[in-house]
Amino acid sequence: MIIRLAVFSGHLPAESEAAFEAHVTERMLPLISSFPGISSVRVLRTEGGDGLLENACLALEMTYPDQAAMERALASPARAQNAKETEILLEMVEDPRVSHTVFDVLAAG
Repeated sequence: MIIRLAVFSGHLPAESEAAFEAHVTERMLPLISSFPGISSVRVLRTEGGDGLLENACLALEMTYPDQAAMERALASPARAQNAKETEILLEMVEDPRVSHTVFDVLAAG
């Protein structure tokens, strides 16, 4: 199993929180859920952090059965449309950054 984690960092002003959450859940989540080969997606709001993640405001956890499925998803039209939705989302954040990392799940309990 492969997990691709997208971490969104920056300052989310209080007056943008409702629009930010609505955009993620109403626009981005349906698109990501339609990626070919995706097993699941979770939207994670941060409640604080430290180190590299101290300014994180959101994470998207996307699970795929394998690397090939993830690559199909990343090449899909739905993913291209989601990139446009991401640009809109980032306009709501001060000093926005997005980082991605891919994990191979070694064990689960």
